[in-house]
Amino acid sequence: MNNKFNKAILLALCTLSTGLYIGCNNPPQQNHTATAVQDTIPQKASESIATDTLSYQDIGFGVFDDSRKQLILVDDEERPSNVKALKYVWANEKAYPFEFVKMQKESEDYNGRQTPDNFNNLPGAVFQLNEKLSPGEAYAFLASDSFHKTRKAVAVKHNLADANKSSVVTELKKSYQSPITTIKLIATTAEKDSVFLAQLAPIADTLTVLLIAKSNASPALFIQEFKAEYNEMSTWRVDDGGQFPIEDFSILNVFRYNNKIELVTSFPGAEGGSFSFLTPDKQNRYHTLKEAYAYWSPL
Repeated sequence: MNNKFNKAILLALCTLSTGLYIGCNNPPQQNHTATAVQDTIPQKASESIATDTLSYQDIGFGVFDDSRKQLILVDDEERPSNVKALKYVWANEKAYPFEFVKMQKESEDYNGRQTPDNFNNLPGAVFQLNEKLSPGEAYAFLASDSFHKTRKAVAVKHNLADANKSSVVTELKKSYQSPITTIKLIATTAEKDSVFLAQLAPIADTLTVLLIAKSNASPALFIQEFKAEYNEMSTWRVDDGGQFPIEDFSILNVFRYNNKIELVTSFPGAEGGSFSFLTPDKQNRYHTLKEAYAYWSPL
């Protein structure tokens, strides 16, 4: 099977929404706006001892084998990781070191599925962990030694609770005229930070969903907007009734850097899932520095 041809088809089917690929069964009429992706993240000298030169090459995403002792890079061909620079994989807040083993070629049995049971058929860079993860997620965030030294990982606890009475609602009303129809607390951290997803009432043919991270250490809100063309029957996915699937969106990792919150997100769909590393700019607006799409449905 021609892997590049398959990937081209998959990427054409999976629409990019502000740094996220929304599931492969999306309606084609969506109108997404994407924040410009930066190659590096400049910081003011007063904010950091040294300028942060974090690049998309310093981070990546991988899929584990069934034993959780090896993983293979699931990469973006247009914005590839520096394989030699990648040194750690994160399981929630814990970093596990690994070593590069080989560049694996796709086998004749490769069917495009980027899953643990198909590990030996996948093409890409293979890494060996120094210790086994247990239980460990099937997909994980990878990064360089410089990332490990400059970022603090914070333990994440998943939630799914109504947040209509949260103070975040009051803050959002100052910036958004459209009423909030749904807001959920989807994650908290060991340092009492909170992550929310909020859906605003549609304006004309546009629907907006907000990803919000609220720091416990400051009043700052870190926000990313996901926009789509609104249809009361199907907006984000087939027959979704115009509702963003909040229950499917999850936070894999939370990192602190210069009093800001960086997120690693996972958004599974029917045929695959997207993984993104989000970092805030000077206005506390998230942009996607790196993302990857993993396919797991048979052709």
